Amino acid sequence: MRIRATRTRAVASTAVGLLAAVTVAACSATSTSDAPPSTQAPPGTNSTATASATPGATATGMASPGGSVPGGSFTAPKSACDLVDVAALERVSGRSGLELRNVSSGTQLACAVTDGFVPVGAVTLAIREAPAGVDARKELDDTVAASEYGRDNVQEIPGLGAAARYGTSPSIAGLTFASIYVIDLRGSQLASLSISIDAGDPATAKDPVVTLARDALAKI
Repeated sequence: MRIRATRTRAVASTAVGLLAAVTVAACSATSTSDAPPSTQAPPGTNSTATASATPGATATGMASPGGSVPGGSFTAPKSACDLVDVAALERVSGRSGLELRNVSSGTQLACAVTDGFVPVGAVTLAIREAPAGVDARKELDDTVAASEYGRDNVQEIPGLGAAARYGTSPSIAGLTFASIYVIDLRGSQLASLSISIDAGDPATAKDPVVTLARDALAKI
């Protein structure tokens, strides 16, 4: 019983770490560092407090949940949970009874995939104005670098968004996360999407996870 309890705590700790890491990646994708100079605040102040907001968008030009940035062509869902299908996630994970929990904060859209009280996956979406001359592959590099998961056995996924990468995590406490990170560009906007799920069979998880991401992009 003691060994089982220790393993349960390890699984929970690992899964919670996944959600935190993926959410950090989403936050990095919505950094205001490349916002127009007129909207940036002096060091030590909150940049969003000094810029004038536009209805349906934040002061930094990020789409608000359920809205789109003027001049762009992405539409943010009310929740990142709206981007994925539970049944499809269950097929990848080999689990049943998964639930989606909205854990968004402001414009940071994030969804926790849980098995009971244990997080076993996450979905994040960030939409913002694309800086002039944006390099989708560089944006993808930055997003993946901000996450601790999905960085092993990395594969480029051509034809998905402007740039996409799939990878897995080492097996920790019985969990092996399959993750996909996508950068897409439409009009004047950039979208950063990530989906991570504990894969029941990591060897066969790639194609269904790529399909999940493709379907999610179609919804925005």
